[in-house]
Amino acid sequence: MSQKFSGKRAYRFLKKIGFIRFAGSSGELEASKIIAESFRKMGYSVDIEEFKIWSYRIIEAGLEVLEPNYRKIPCRGVGLTGSTSKDGVVDELVYVEDGGKRFLVKDKIWLYYGGLDAEKYREIVKYKPKALIRVEENPSRNPAFTDMPVEWWKYGKIPMIRVKYSDAYRLMRLRKAKIRVKLIQNEFETLSRNIVAEKVGIKYPDEVIIIGAHYDSEYGTIGATDNAGGIAVMMELARIFSLKQNMRTIRFIAFGAEELGLRGSRNYVKIHERELEKVKLMVNIDVQGSGIGRISAIISGGDDIKNYIEILGKELGISIRVSQGIASSDSTSFAWKNVPSISFSRSGGPTFFMHTEKDDFRHVDPFGLELSGMLIESFLNRIVNAVEYPFKREIPENVKKNIKEYFEKRMGIEMK
Repeated sequence: MSQKFSGKRAYRFLKKIGFIRFAGSSGELEASKIIAESFRKMGYSVDIEEFKIWSYRIIEAGLEVLEPNYRKIPCRGVGLTGSTSKDGVVDELVYVEDGGKRFLVKDKIWLYYGGLDAEKYREIVKYKPKALIRVEENPSRNPAFTDMPVEWWKYGKIPMIRVKYSDAYRLMRLRKAKIRVKLIQNEFETLSRNIVAEKVGIKYPDEVIIIGAHYDSEYGTIGATDNAGGIAVMMELARIFSLKQNMRTIRFIAFGAEELGLRGSRNYVKIHERELEKVKLMVNIDVQGSGIGRISAIISGGDDIKNYIEILGKELGISIRVSQGIASSDSTSFAWKNVPSISFSRSGGPTFFMHTEKDDFRHVDPFGLELSGMLIESFLNRIVNAVEYPFKREIPENVKKNIKEYFEKRMGIEMK
């Protein structure tokens, strides 16, 4: 069998898991079975590690303008933000920009534009808004499927919905409109799982390289680029390395529940913390498959890794946007525990549709999968089989600061 990365083969695997794989759902479970069985057929030792998560199901989301003129406005419920009563909440709508204090008033229904992190949410809760209407920032996008980290529950719950930019603009121009927001959802504890496949190295078995990708999708979308494409690239890499005798141990992990706050990778580093000293590097693959696009590599590690990736790109003739910092993905869970990490992604037109129902097969191409796969395979082959491992096991202080801010300010997680 060929040891060359095949974008067509990766694309076929992507199609196999091309259904909604939301965390804790039957779709996520079915995808985990497909991935585990594929690893076994390649000859890997496979472990399935279950863990508890909070998930949800949106039953009803509605937005009505009651005054001055009645109209219904399409909206999308935000998961894990609680529910209104069955009749919804009714009050005056107030536009509050991105939470600047000159705009804030108590008790009303807020029209909110901009990003939201744990720090800002904690301040918003003090004003006790009856509901939060979040604005999709790009005028061309449908409202995204999103959810709130359960770590924010300690501050309190505010029912949230999302609307298109154009609809938000009409609402803003109404000024003192009377509106009704309704959100009914089930929030429940359930299980997700990580699938771990390993092949022990023949010379340096205690030096481990982890390659990971999350296989869940957001609520309501098949997540073709995010992240069926990433899983497809990883599985084709696993096929290639299953055919080789590798000097170092190589471990592939398909993470569950990434979209709900990196649940799979956070669970993995928690239960395997003592073993992480053996892990030389974590390579994460998230958002892949754009036919027209560009490859990025975010390095949560030293300059030696960054320089190596830049040189490899020149050697292969592939333009790579290389930066040092953190990605909002599973690599950061490992960097949190002082494991140098890289997150490879491929952005382009299709990634515009991430977390919407339009992230589908129309926007994924074998060429994009193959280009990323060829690059990552070349990189892995060098470090897995290097006579001497080439990188220091260190994370710069500025990156550590970024990691701390990400978990504490954005996610609301106290670092320990």
